[in-house]
Amino acid sequence: MEPASPRVPPGTRFGSYEVVSPLGRGGMAQVYVAEHVALRKRVALKALHPQLAEDEVARARFLREGRATSQIRHPHIVAIHDVGFEGQTPFLVMDLLPGEDLAARLERGPMAVREAIDVLVPIIDVVAAAHRQGIIHRDLKPSNIMLTTSHDGALHPILLDFGLSKMLAEHGGPQLTVNDALLGTPWYMPPEQAHGAQHANAASDQYSLGLILYECLTGRRPFNAKVMHMLLVQIVSADFPSVRDLRPDVPPEVDAAVARAMSREPADRFGGVIELGRALLPFAGMRVRETFQPHFGGAKDLELASTLPATRDSAQRAIPPPKFDDAAENTDVEPSRFGEMKPPDEEIDGATIADARFARRRDPELARTRGPATDEQVRAHAVASEPAPARVSSMPPPPPTNNGPLLIAAGVALGAFALVALAIAAYLFSS
Repeated sequence: MEPASPRVPPGTRFGSYEVVSPLGRGGMAQVYVAEHVALRKRVALKALHPQLAEDEVARARFLREGRATSQIRHPHIVAIHDVGFEGQTPFLVMDLLPGEDLAARLERGPMAVREAIDVLVPIIDVVAAAHRQGIIHRDLKPSNIMLTTSHDGALHPILLDFGLSKMLAEHGGPQLTVNDALLGTPWYMPPEQAHGAQHANAASDQYSLGLILYECLTGRRPFNAKVMHMLLVQIVSADFPSVRDLRPDVPPEVDAAVARAMSREPADRFGGVIELGRALLPFAGMRVRETFQPHFGGAKDLELASTLPATRDSAQRAIPPPKFDDAAENTDVEPSRFGEMKPPDEEIDGATIADARFARRRDPELARTRGPATDEQVRAHAVASEPAPARVSSMPPPPPTNNGPLLIAAGVALGAFALVALAIAAYLFSS
């Protein structure tokens, strides 16, 4: 945002909120630090400029920002908590975010490749979510990206300001854009939007994202004329140096992605911002890659990303993965920049290197040896560790017996005894 200039004094009320201090100023509105009177909670309050508050189209566009932002549920977009009017002046209530915007960060110079892509990938995902809702931003620029941190200290960029957004799905509604008007910040305006705001579409947001990444990596804008007319001429007709022309250490794939996103013809750009994100994702940090790979699709292994160094600047030489020499006599892998690596289990006459190491831990004799166990030691340990075989008698087993007739005879005898006992009992009872 532009440097703040007070529009209303502290203590001014907007509904349930009281202005504390000015925070920033945009093309349509002034932003203040405000406080909810009852909750004593600090928020960011965005109020339409007084000179625009009486314009019906300006009010409608301003309120549409709140509706557009609230429709996009995403952790990297500023949350809108309330909307209201103070007299004829509409206002929006948003999160008060700590940190600095990307424009302030770029005043200190270009960013490391990985740092820049870690900022842009979440923002690309927000823009993709907006496009799925039929909303284009039309004013993407570094001052609309807030750099905050999450609870664990990780970088957490937030996209702000949908004030110039366009609802693609609003057919038959009021036309809020004057055909000849130039909406958006000139330096980040795509060529088609420079011809007129009505030409802005989803590909226009992609161009602006590519231009932001260009500035993050090079520390400068591709076009920077001081006169508006000359700037627009450059945007629609002039060429600009590539990222690698200004910074040769940037990976060629990143340079190519930026160049394609900034193609003068929208048809030459990526098919959508998701494809732009997919092209950049392999150069992001591990946390960002794991978070957004399901969103952008593509190869799950992201092999290119695994070769990037762990430093903040991925422009350094990539670290190749370690290679194992199967012909080497020593099975221990030399330490590499990845740390101590476990070698693959190699067969040694039915045993393995892992078995040999386990044998050394169990066998005191092997434990006293140094270096890898020899074949003879492994075999000896394997033989010594085997349980003794069970003894088997040489005598033949006894022949099977057939007790069936004996059991039948015993049953018959018992039955006869029972009949005799019953007869005696009946005789005694009758007498």
